[in-house]
Amino acid sequence: EPKAGLAQELEYPTPPDTGYDKIAPPSFAETVNERTISSEQMMNVHSHIDALRKKAEDGLISIAEAVNLAIHEEMLRDPTTTLQAEDL
Repeated sequence: EPKAGLAQELEYPTPPDTGYDKIAPPSFAETVNERTISSEQMMNVHSHIDALRKKAEDGLISIAEAVNLAIHEEMLRDPTTTLQAEDL
């Protein structure tokens, strides 16, 4: 029988007040990104991220754009990031 609270522990492995932007990327992240994302693609991704951050700073970002920004940032920080359709 699973221990009480196991589902919550697995769903939320970090404390609720965790600053995810402060979590260090995996040591292999830069190597993986360099091997899987061309320089042209990386420039496009960073341009897109910059544009979304500007919209956020100006208070003009939509919820969908904010989710898109968070996904881009996290997938660059940790290339092992995966998404499940239910999370979207």
